[in-house]
Amino acid sequence: ASPAVETAPAYSGPPDEEMDDVDEETMAREVEELNEMLQNVLDEDPEPGEYGHLRIEDDIEAPADDAPVFELGGDDSNKLTSDQGRQALHERLDQWVREGKNSFAPREVTDIVIRVNLADTKRWFYRQRDALIEAGVISEDESDEGFGKYDILRSPLS
Repeated sequence: ASPAVETAPAYSGPPDEEMDDVDEETMAREVEELNEMLQNVLDEDPEPGEYGHLRIEDDIEAPADDAPVFELGGDDSNKLTSDQGRQALHERLDQWVREGKNSFAPREVTDIVIRVNLADTKRWFYRQRDALIEAGVISEDESDEGFGKYDILRSPLS
């Protein structure tokens, strides 16, 4: 036999002794005020116009067959392998060297990093950064205004 499980009684409002000093008229007035406040909130239309005719009870009509479809996430055909990402990063640094750019912030290569087809692209970037520092391609900018930036010392393709 399984042990009996006690369940809590359903909530039935505050205990009667708390309600002794509240008259019915005051309570009715407060309930009416709360209902009015709630109705005012419901009546405020955050998107007036196009949706004004809809009610919560109405069914929503299906979109037209030619309606645009918005998708979150990227196009997998645009993803890069780790090696392709490294090559793209090296090409970007090489381009900057040829253009005379001598420093960069990580956000300037985000477009490459997010395309790398790995779960942890941030970690991938830090491994690439460490390898580029070790190879003498980049160095951390030690100046106060360069915090979080990297100096480009030479092209990784040379």
